[in-house]
Amino acid sequence: MAVTIPNLLTSLRIVAAPVAGVAILRGHLEVALVLFVAASVTDGLDGLLARVLHQQSRLGAFLDPLADKSLLLACYVALATVGKGPAWLTATIVVRDVLIVSAVYLIYRRIGRFTMAPSLPGKVTTFLQMATVAALLVKGWRGPVIPFALGGLYVTTALATVISGIHYITVGMRLAEEGSG
Repeated sequence: MAVTIPNLLTSLRIVAAPVAGVAILRGHLEVALVLFVAASVTDGLDGLLARVLHQQSRLGAFLDPLADKSLLLACYVALATVGKGPAWLTATIVVRDVLIVSAVYLIYRRIGRFTMAPSLPGKVTTFLQMATVAALLVKGWRGPVIPFALGGLYVTTALATVISGIHYITVGMRLAEEGSG
């Protein structure tokens, strides 16, 4: 399989995840912010390039959500660990992702190969989770962010996380029912 630009960008996002997490843990929030923003930009860019260059692939469809999860989880866990992010929000995100991955595994075991396209609730959730990480990094590095706005972002991100988790699990259950019938 040939290396494509979209898959290369996605792979760079996977590599950036632990580097950003370690930067946060070591207190280098400005480095983590630059790395996180650059990696987040590749999230939209890799999909756009895949479509424009006709380089969509099964590998890319697998790596893209893996890259998103890796980057977000590394940053959320590191931010919560150093007291720069709310542990309850990190726990909400981790539980949702564990439930989705578990559901995907169970569906795969039941019906074999299947595809589940990214959904609008999932895309909105990823955007909000990325915006929250960026806001937390800015707050930790540069100081105050309007507390009310940050609190609203926490609640909105948590709600979107729960709603998209329910959405993906519901769609997955429907796929499993259709595939086993």
